[in-house]
Amino acid sequence: MHNSLCVSPSARLAHATVGFAGSRRGALPAAVSSRLVGALSALGCRFAVGCAPGIDACFCSALAASAASRTTVFCAFPNRVRSVQDVGLHAVCVSSKGLSAAAALHRRTVTMVGGCNLLVLFPDDPATGAWGRGSSLAFNTAVQRHIPVFVVTEHPPSVTRQYRAFADSLCGIVNGYWVVPSFVEELEGPMDAQ
Repeated sequence: MHNSLCVSPSARLAHATVGFAGSRRGALPAAVSSRLVGALSALGCRFAVGCAPGIDACFCSALAASAASRTTVFCAFPNRVRSVQDVGLHAVCVSSKGLSAAAALHRRTVTMVGGCNLLVLFPDDPATGAWGRGSSLAFNTAVQRHIPVFVVTEHPPSVTRQYRAFADSLCGIVNGYWVVPSFVEELEGPMDAQ
């Protein structure tokens, strides 16, 4: 299948907001996150990311280095806003006073994903090999809101009536699976026909 986003960039992604999310225990080589940010920046994309350690932190570093003016970091807690701003990124706290930590993290994830046109997800927890709760929440939020997801995982999502999964590469940098709402395929035909 030859439908990689960066091989034949879609005009629909120009100026889109791409969200990055994944395991709080995960890590990426700086070269990988930087190359992804660079390739998607070249398409004119804006970026959104959370404030957690792990994958979020990997992308915060890459975004601060090359796409700070086009990035919003969604924070679950007010004390994280300052540390994000200190590296030159725009940060917003999406929780309100009195929310439990779990509710604040949930709100952060749902708000960040809801503002994206595409979610790039690295869900595998290196300690367990399974998807964590936050990654599952990000994935399910995107699917429910009909937001395409590129999932970099050893455990591809099962095909359901809601979405289809296609093995592919994102910009020739990472391998994974496009997860798209089933109705997109019905409206536009198979992805590799584009």
